[in-house]
Amino acid sequence: MNCKSVQNQLSAYLDREVAGDEMLAIRAHLHDCDECRDEAEALKMLKRMLTESPVPEPSADFADRLCAAVLSSRTSMDVEKRDNRITLRASLITFSSVAAFSMALTFAALTNSRPGSSPTAVPMSVDTASSHDLAFQVQRDQMWATGLDSTSGVPVISSPSHARR
Repeated sequence: MNCKSVQNQLSAYLDREVAGDEMLAIRAHLHDCDECRDEAEALKMLKRMLTESPVPEPSADFADRLCAAVLSSRTSMDVEKRDNRITLRASLITFSSVAAFSMALTFAALTNSRPGSSPTAVPMSVDTASSHDLAFQVQRDQMWATGLDSTSGVPVISSPSHARR
């Protein structure tokens, strides 16, 4: 055994709380190592002094003061728990409100992004639409259906027939 492991187990060794093999190894180390043996003697003397020292008697009102201190700390803990519950409840209400508002805003944005719902949409009459205009409409509808239309339903590509006017 080395000095560090012996010094870590020295108190347990002196109290005879160490298993048989370890006790023999510590005893052999103490026989060979002067520094650890001196440490063991000092610790043994300290334990003896603590054992022989008188135990102080508590004052007459010690039990009453102890009970009062425990009850007051318990009351303050109850107040802290109540405050924590109120804070948690307020946080949950705030989070729920923000989530509901975000969902409502998202729903409103999605319902207003349908084709034809935008006030800037330009209606096309069937009689002025050429085959080129039909291709434009198909392309515009495909872009809107796939979500590539960044203007939310307003045509990204200008119609050749509208450009000529």
